[in-house]
Amino acid sequence: MRIAKVCLRVFQTGWKLSCPDRTVQRDCNAKNIYEGSYVGATNEKPLLVIEDTRKLRLRIAVPEAFTGVDLKDNKVKFTTKAYPNKPFTAMLVRKAGSIDVNTRTEIWEFEVDNPDNSVKAGSFATVNLTVSRKDPTFFVPFSAVVTTLEKKFVIKISNDSTRWVDVSPGINLSDKTEIFGLLNEGDTLVIKANEEIKPNEKVYVKF
Repeated sequence: MRIAKVCLRVFQTGWKLSCPDRTVQRDCNAKNIYEGSYVGATNEKPLLVIEDTRKLRLRIAVPEAFTGVDLKDNKVKFTTKAYPNKPFTAMLVRKAGSIDVNTRTEIWEFEVDNPDNSVKAGSFATVNLTVSRKDPTFFVPFSAVVTTLEKKFVIKISNDSTRWVDVSPGINLSDKTEIFGLLNEGDTLVIKANEEIKPNEKVYVKF
């Protein structure tokens, strides 16, 4: 209601932009027309812009590999270029529910309480996601995964022989990657794997 009153007062006061009280003053953001300006169908800009920045919406394009994880407490921490050392908190409110075919991402939307107007509308944010999976998965060094034109696989050592095991990639960390395949806890894998190590080759495992 207060924003509606602000808009009405703009016209009543002869283009003098004013707000009813100090708490709304920051919401009166920009005026694109002035006394004597021509207006009409060719003018694509709005007469003025009014923003309520006390609660903002943060939109994150989440990679497809992350869409199956659980977000801790349904919250994220983020920073902006204006405040690189000051973390802000945002609460998850909505997921798109579909993957963008061009970017292979899903849009997650968060709400940001912004009572002191520290976060500016339109800012870019650096977001830290703390996630987990319901089921246990395996992380291996990047060098353990062999990528060919046909598939990705790791080389498992079983009964002193090599075996190729097809895997699907998951989340990448700084030095490891998540994999899914027919593997079990305690399996022995070749750390520096390559296509030259063929299946059913006899090997000597050294720990």
